[in-house]
Amino acid sequence: MVCRKRLRSVVPIIGINDSSNQYSTIYGVDPSRINEAIALASAFSGALDPQTLQFDLNKATQIAQNENLWVIGEVDQTIISQTIQIDNMVNQIMQLLSQLLNASFPEGEITNQLTIAMTNVFTNLNLQESSDWIFWKKEDAYSTTYLYNILFAIESRGCISCIPMGFEISVDIEKEKVLFITIKDKHTYSVRLTAINAYGTACLP
Repeated sequence: MVCRKRLRSVVPIIGINDSSNQYSTIYGVDPSRINEAIALASAFSGALDPQTLQFDLNKATQIAQNENLWVIGEVDQTIISQTIQIDNMVNQIMQLLSQLLNASFPEGEITNQLTIAMTNVFTNLNLQESSDWIFWKKEDAYSTTYLYNILFAIESRGCISCIPMGFEISVDIEKEKVLFITIKDKHTYSVRLTAINAYGTACLP
């Protein structure tokens, strides 16, 4: 990957998904580099179990090495375990991404779109129920567990940061209610995040 030092404004491109990419994806890159970002995102599809969509941290790390990327942050832990309102939880998760993954998000429209995408991990699920990036793992009358895979590819100072993430989310209500959760709803959640943040090696100091 070539690191270009000339600064340019970038715009978010939302939700480019195909059969080779089982992530809900947000790109914040210059349009001239979208194919590069798509190729990186597609490579990380190999980190997902083809049957369950479970994100495998070891496979993701190996893919980063194969793509000549440098992993500057990784996480595999429960990050939320409490009763919490959805919008507050999303804000906490965005802050944790910066802390745990050394992720740097540009201010403005890109960060707004990233936050919206993260909100959709927990809301508007009725519109995503059959999407490639969701796997409904366990359902009963009192709880629901699902997997949700999302990827951010963000350009900063000419370098693309690729952040593939796998969430395992358990919530204390039945699936039919989970599908219609809104940002002001409050439920008891357990959220496990498995993710890496990888840059092109040429972009590192």
